[in-house]
Amino acid sequence: MSVPPDLRPDGQEPRPASERELRQQQLIEDIARKERRKLRHPRHGGGIWFGLGTFGIVGWSIALPTLIGIAVALWANSIRPGTWTLGFFFLGLAIGLFNAWQWVAKEQRAMEREREERDRDE
Repeated sequence: MSVPPDLRPDGQEPRPASERELRQQQLIEDIARKERRKLRHPRHGGGIWFGLGTFGIVGWSIALPTLIGIAVALWANSIRPGTWTLGFFFLGLAIGLFNAWQWVAKEQRAMEREREERDRDE
């Protein structure tokens, strides 16, 4: 990595950067790279808690539409008796699975983008 030469105080001729200035510039670049890495880290670096949170989000994104489907089926049965429960149960389950699949795919794309950025920065 080359550092552009500094200008002399009179602004006329460029002079080569001293060894100390090169080390300072390298230190600044290292600190900036580590800061960018730390800013990205909390999103996917929580270890077991991140994993449990992910399972929770995926679980609720499936369970909630399924429960709503059952509630709609019970309501439909109270208005017009029939066999609504199984149909709305599967409809809610399908919606929940689709939501979970979309969320996981979006997170995977974001993680791949961050990995590419990290590889590009290093």
